[in-house]
Amino acid sequence: MKKYINILSSIALFSTLTACEDIVDISVEAGDQQLVVESFINTNFEEQTVKLTYSKPFFSTDDFEVEANASVFITELETGRKLEFTDEDQDGLYTWTPATEADTLVTRLRPEGELIDRGNDYENQYQLEIDLPNGWSFESFTSIERVPKIDSIQFVTREINVANPIEQIVASFWAKDLVGVGDTYWIKAYKNGVYLNKPDEAVFAYDAAFSNFSPDQNNSTDGNTFIVPIRESINPDGSIDPEEDESEEPIPNYEVGDSVYVEIHSITETTFEYMNQALSQMENGGLFARPVENVFSNIRPKNEASQGKVVGIFCGSTISGLGRKIDTTPPIEED
Repeated sequence: MKKYINILSSIALFSTLTACEDIVDISVEAGDQQLVVESFINTNFEEQTVKLTYSKPFFSTDDFEVEANASVFITELETGRKLEFTDEDQDGLYTWTPATEADTLVTRLRPEGELIDRGNDYENQYQLEIDLPNGWSFESFTSIERVPKIDSIQFVTREINVANPIEQIVASFWAKDLVGVGDTYWIKAYKNGVYLNKPDEAVFAYDAAFSNFSPDQNNSTDGNTFIVPIRESINPDGSIDPEEDESEEPIPNYEVGDSVYVEIHSITETTFEYMNQALSQMENGGLFARPVENVFSNIRPKNEASQGKVVGIFCGSTISGLGRKIDTTPPIEED
């Protein structure tokens, strides 16, 4: 499951080649080490995290080195509230927990239909600051955007494979993009509490579709119900990556008795682009695939010594969610 657990770590760290069955130690000159920042904050009344690790050479089989001695703060720029994130366990995971629900982070106010950059505070609502003992210093900015509610989750029984038809339960969620071009989302699904996190199951939406296909921002999917492929992206792909451990069991399709939980996470457009680029890198697999590229980062150096020393992403989210259990065999899907 290592490939699926964390998209960001898999990219930032130039993961080892997996096409060969035998482990081979290869001696190559190591490149410059970079700090890897992973932080997705949200408005929930729960622990918020900033994860700091270091990149490693392409062929290295060592564990990721963590940064446990940094100074980490997130500032709410509108109010000036400064939140200290601490690494109590010395494992590179810096945390802050709101004391009460009134202390949670907030969604940026954007009335329905208004342009996303209203007031010039889009991606400029929260500031992340990281200072390391070696003099490296970084900052990043994000906003926490609005998210639509999920209206329902529905199930049908679909005949798969015309030549030799079999019946399969297919789930879909129903939700409508909010009016106003430029909303971007990360769709997440859970089967019986297990997150569906294979690369093929990672889905990012721009308004109600997969991308902003209209350069003049007159996006025909703005304010519409999410398109069918996005609504049905909450189904397990039912396969296993051939590059992974052969003992790994694929997550099967839905059956009666299973539970489905769906979340929509608002993300910034920068994060939308970052995650799609990272996903493309993960799907490069194979010895002769296109070489791994550096995925861009919204983490910025604050001094000369920090130039070129960081990768990663900082993003805020508002989250909506809905769950449903498959109590009985769903009706056959009509043509």
